Amino acid sequence: MKITFKSDEHKARYIGALTHFRLVYEGKPDVEYAAALYILTAHINTWQKAEAHISRDGIDFKGMIKKKDLSSGAYALVQLAANLFYGSFETRETKIRANMVDIVNLNEEGFQMAMEAIKIRRYGLSMDDLKDKQEVVSKQPEDNGFLDFLVDSE
Repeated sequence: MKITFKSDEHKARYIGALTHFRLVYEGKPDVEYAAALYILTAHINTWQKAEAHISRDGIDFKGMIKKKDLSSGAYALVQLAANLFYGSFETRETKIRANMVDIVNLNEEGFQMAMEAIKIRRYGLSMDDLKDKQEVVSKQPEDNGFLDFLVDSE
């Protein structure tokens, strides 16, 4: 399956995370992790906040979201990552459910990221799919700040 990455750095973080956390079995990444990590590795700041909450035992989305320092668009994407990973995630204190209106209101980059993650979750992929034939959306240097993925309503 062909996957489009936001940048070369996104691709490197994604492959690095899959291998670091040993999430590849018989040449295929675990689909739940693969879909969630696609979103979580897209931007360096999101990844820096997420990495400490990831293990082979799961992803602590509750702890990640508790910090409340995500833009509204990044928050919508992290909620989607949680839903792709767990199906739905709910405790007494926290309900993490992606709002589809928030997803369709993402800017084009964020929306495409959401669609790629959904494709990964639905169809899966192999590590061979990640070899150098993948497309990168932008060759521009990576933005170190949070991008606001929601389209301005003004």
